[in-house]
Amino acid sequence: MKAVISATGASVDEAKVKVMVASLSGVDIAEKLANASVAVAPAAVAAPVVEEKKKEEPKAEAAEGLASLFG
Repeated sequence: MKAVISATGASVDEAKVKVMVASLSGVDIAEKLANASVAVAPAAVAAPVVEEKKKEEPKAEAAEGLASLFG
């Protein structure tokens, strides 16, 4: 259990690991998994892609803007 938690990069809380292991003693995990119901999430619908139109500056104004930088 500690190795799995450590592999995720999380810190291991020894007390919580002991409590969890103690609560699972006597539980048949394979039986619980076999009888578990799995909820299936509906497929997500893709949102339409909205393209942003770039504001095109007229070339003359752009040239004037650059000219003002250099005097």
